[in-house]
Amino acid sequence: VGRRFKSDRWLIRKEVKRKMEKAVSVFGNLPDITREPRFRVRVTANKEVAPDVIILSLEKPKEFAFKPGQYLWLVLPKRSKQLGIIDRRAYSICSSLNSATLELLIRITGSEYSSEVKTLLEGDEVAIIGPMGSAFVPPPQGALMIAGGTGVSPFLSILRSGTAGKFSLLAYNAQERPSHCAKELQKLSRAYQVILREGNPNGADLAFIGKEADSRPIFISGPQDFVDRVTAILLSLPIAAEKLRYEALYPSNEASKEMHDLFANNKQSGGVLQDFPQLGDLFFLVTRQTTNHAVLTDRNGRILFANHAAEQITGYTFEEMKGQTSRLWGGLMPPPYYAEKVWIPLQQGVAVKRVLTNRRRDGRLYVALATITPISFDGAIIGYIATEEDVTYLKDIDKAKSEFVSLASHQLKTPVGAMRWSLEMLLAGDYGKITPKQRDVLRQVWMMNDRMNELVSSLLNISRIEMGVFVIEPVPTDFVAICKEVLVEMESRRAKKGHTVTKDFEARLPRVSADPKFLRIIFQNLISNAIKYTPANGKIKISLRIDGNNIMCSVANNGAPIPVSDQPRIFEKMFRASNASEQDPSGNGFGLYIVKRIVENAGGRIWFTSKKGEETVFYVTFPLSGMIRREADKKIS
Repeated sequence: VGRRFKSDRWLIRKEVKRKMEKAVSVFGNLPDITREPRFRVRVTANKEVAPDVIILSLEKPKEFAFKPGQYLWLVLPKRSKQLGIIDRRAYSICSSLNSATLELLIRITGSEYSSEVKTLLEGDEVAIIGPMGSAFVPPPQGALMIAGGTGVSPFLSILRSGTAGKFSLLAYNAQERPSHCAKELQKLSRAYQVILREGNPNGADLAFIGKEADSRPIFISGPQDFVDRVTAILLSLPIAAEKLRYEALYPSNEASKEMHDLFANNKQSGGVLQDFPQLGDLFFLVTRQTTNHAVLTDRNGRILFANHAAEQITGYTFEEMKGQTSRLWGGLMPPPYYAEKVWIPLQQGVAVKRVLTNRRRDGRLYVALATITPISFDGAIIGYIATEEDVTYLKDIDKAKSEFVSLASHQLKTPVGAMRWSLEMLLAGDYGKITPKQRDVLRQVWMMNDRMNELVSSLLNISRIEMGVFVIEPVPTDFVAICKEVLVEMESRRAKKGHTVTKDFEARLPRVSADPKFLRIIFQNLISNAIKYTPANGKIKISLRIDGNNIMCSVANNGAPIPVSDQPRIFEKMFRASNASEQDPSGNGFGLYIVKRIVENAGGRIWFTSKKGEETVFYVTFPLSGMIRREADKKIS
C-alpha cells in the first residue's frame, strides 16, 4: 500500500507539473488589463487638398504620444448616437511628431461616414482612440515605402518627423489616387530617397528593388488594386513575402473575391444569415450558436461572417464588423511577432494558436486564446476561420502568481544571503579551526546555499519580467570585457571538468549600447549551460563578431545534442530537455527562458542549432544600434 501510494503521488506530481508547464508557457507573458486610450478633441481645420481628398486637423492632447507610422480610430459622436453604435474608422496619422495638431489624410469615398467627415467644421467635437498599429512603425535600419494616393499618409509622418534610418519612398499618383503633396515630397527628397510616379506601378518601376541587396522591410499602402498589383510584381522579382508589411489592406486574389460575392448574394434578415444551402444550414446553425467567438474572413482578412459570441465578446455587432478586419478589436501585436508567428504560417496553410490581448468596443482590454485556421479550396487559400475564447480570468490568476513569487523571493533573498556570509566566515576560520570532516560538510551546505541563491535570483528576474518592472538602461558597453569577466567567474567549474575553452573574439569590436547587468546574465547562462552539458575534457568555443548590422555572440559545445522532440520547447519556463537531468540534476529550467525574454525585449534575437554528430551552438544577436531602452513604467510584452 505504501509503495502504491508513493507511486500514485509521483504520478500526480508529474501530471500537475506538466499542466503547470503548459499554463506557464501560454500565459506567462501578457500585458495588464487596462482601457484603450480615448480622447475628446475638437476639429481645428478641414481642408480639401485634392479632388475628394481632405486633411482633417485635430487638437493634439498633451497625453497623446504616438510613433511615426501609427494610426488612430476616429469616432463621430453624433453619428454614433444616431446609429446606436460606436461608428469608427481607422486613419493613419500623417503629421510629424512635433506638430501641434494631429493631421489625417482622408479620401472621400462616397460612403455615409466619409461624407459626414467632409462636413465637419472647425470647433466640432470628435473622439479619437489611439495611437494604434505597429506594422509601419519604422525599424532602426529604415524601410522601403511604396504608396498609392492617400496611402502615403503614414509615410509622410515618418519623413516629416525626420526619422533616423535609411528610408526610401516610391509614391504613385493617378486620377483615382490623387496626390496633394508632390511639392513637399520633392523637398523631403533632400534628406531621403523620394521617387514620384504617375499612373499604375509596373515591373520596370520596381525592378531596382529586386537588384538591390537590402535588409529593410517593404511597407505597402494604398487602395486594394494597388496593393494587389505591387505585391504581385515584388513576389515575381522575386522578393521574400516576409519582407512585405501591410497595415490595413492585404493582397487579395480571385478566390477571395468569389467569397465576397458568395456572402453578398445571400439574403440577410435581422443580422441572421439565411438561405445558405451551398454551405450547409447545419454549419451556420452550429457556428452562430457556439459559445466561442467565431469569425469567417476572406483571404485578405475582411470579415464576411461573425457569430453571436463574437458580438458578445468584442461588443461589436455583425453590421459593425462586416467588411472590417479584426484590427477593429485587435491590432496590438508588434509587426515582427505578427509576421513571424501569425501571418507567414497562415499563408503557408498552417493553423495558428496564440494568446493575444484584444480590446472590446467599450475600450476594455481582454486576453483571448485565438485560433486561426486557413480555408483551402483546390489547393489555394480562400479565407480564414478565427475563433477566440476569453481567458482574462486566467491572466488574473497568473498575475497573482507572479506577485506572490516576487514577494516570496524578496523575503528569501535576505536570509539566504546571510547564510552564505556566515558559511564563508566559518570556512575561512573566522570562528576558530574546523576539522576536515566539518569543512566537507560546510562546503556541501555552501554549495546548496549557492544553488538556492541562484534559484531565488532566477525567480526574482522572472517575476520582474512578468510584472513589467524590468528596466533596461543601455550604455556603451565592451562585450568582450564582460564575457571575459564571466569566464573568470566560472574558471573553477571549467577546470574541474577539464574543458578546453576557445575564445574567438573579433579584433576591435566597437562598444555597443547595452545594459551590462543583463548582458552579464546572458553570458552567465549560456556559458554555464555549456559547462554543465559538456562531458569531461570536452571543448567549448565562445565567439564574438560583427555579423552585418548586428553584433553576434555564439557559445558552442561538443556535448550530447538536444533531442529533436525537445527542441521546440527549449526556451520555455521550467522545461528541461529529456537528457539534461541525467547530466545535471540540479537544473531548474529557468536560465534559457530568462535569457530569451531579456534578449527579445531588448531588441535582439536568440536561436540555436543542435544535431547529432555536430556541436550544439546558441546564438545571440543585437543590432549595432544597441539594446532597446525600457523605462520603469513600461510593460515588457
